[in-house]
Amino acid sequence: MMSENVAETFSGWVKLELFGHKVEAGYLTERQISGAGFLQLTVPATDEHPAYTKLYSPSAVYGISPLEEETARALAGRYNEPPVTPYMLPAPRLPQVAMDAAYTDGDEDDGDDDDGGHGYLGGDGGVGV
Repeated sequence: MMSENVAETFSGWVKLELFGHKVEAGYLTERQISGAGFLQLTVPATDEHPAYTKLYSPSAVYGISPLEEETARALAGRYNEPPVTPYMLPAPRLPQVAMDAAYTDGDEDDGDDDDGGHGYLGGDGGVGV
């Protein structure tokens, strides 16, 4: 007797355990992107953050626990964190004018070479006197 290869897809509310000791809860579905399979986890909104969706490679997962919707929603507020938080964003850059002013001694280069034309460092590269 020959067994058939039947590909079943999964979707449902879960607790998703990822390598790196990360746990999330939400609605899990399977997705194909450029021929590769991914797990799409849609996390419901909580008091702390809005709803969001993340895609994971199946190799990043070590456990999937199917849950009732009510349980998954309750866990979403306990485990999940938004995918982008303010500390991940780059710091605002100072305007270049402010940076240039920070590296000069305040004297304009008037051509008299009293500072060797090198700002606050002095002509020999050391600290100017």
